[in-house]
This record gives sequence, C-alpha cells and structure tokens, in this order.
Amino acid sequence: MNMMFVGDPHGSYQHIITAVQEMTDTGAGCEVRRRAMNRELTEKLYHDFPELYRSRNKPITVSLMCFGFECGDGWFQLLYDLSTDLMRISTEAAIEPPEVVQVKEKFGCLRYYVDGGNDDTEHRIDQAEAASEHICEVCGQAGEIRSGGWIQTLCEEHRRPHS
Repeated sequence: MNMMFVGDPHGSYQHIITAVQEMTDTGAGCEVRRRAMNRELTEKLYHDFPELYRSRNKPITVSLMCFGFECGDGWFQLLYDLSTDLMRISTEAAIEPPEVVQVKEKFGCLRYYVDGGNDDTEHRIDQAEAASEHICEVCGQAGEIRSGGWIQTLCEEHRRPHS
C-alpha cells in the first residue's frame, strides 16, 4: 500500500511509513509504548473474544490493535465485561460482531474504537468509557481522574509516586 501525506507531493515520508509497517509486520516496536496491559490478560481477551479482536494481526494501516490494549491492567475486567456484552448484543441482533481497531487510554479515560456494530453497541461502549473515569487503571479499584504530568484515573494508593 502506498500512502501519501497532504503536503508531501513527492512521497518523502514514504520511508517512515514503510519502516512502521515493517515493524508492525514483524511485531518489532509493538512493545514500545507508555503503558500496556500485560501479556496474560491481553491473551485472555484475544482467546475469549477472537471475533471482536480479529484485526490484531492486521497491518497498522488498517488497525492499531497490533499495539494491544494500550491501557493498564486495572481496566481488564471493564474490557472483559464490555467484550462479553458486545458479543451478546451482536448475537441478539443477528449481526456480525464489531471489529475492534484500537483500545487505549486517553486523558485518563478508556477509548474503544470499532468498525461495525449498531446503536446498542455504541451505547454500551459509551457506558464503558464513562465507567473508566471511576476505575483505577493500575489495580481496578475505585479511582478518579488525576493530573500532574499524565492525566490518569487512579485510586488513592496509585496516585502517590512510588520510590
């Protein structure tokens, strides 16, 4: 796939795109990120909900799931419950499950991006994103959005810097 950026009529950024695609295709570089769910929890979500997370091995130009779940382990149960509900909604509506293309934390809240689904899917995702504002991203206990550098949702224990 040959992409070109606006303002880049000669394709001079193509070498950057190619390098990122190569890293994605080989898995290199996907471990370098600010925060990510641990491998065991990630694999549990992939294993239990393969239809939702079917884009995890697609190129970065199609899906950002090659980066995994770009949030802390504390949101695992929130994501598991959301995934369960999305599969139920799809089954009840007799539609294909949505394809998850990115899951991350942004400004202390969950961001969960999908292709497909229906109004019930969107509503349930909105509920999970709102709930994330009250769940510690580190441990899953009650938390609140805190700033001071990164904006994160943290419980009282995890808001303190550890030495």
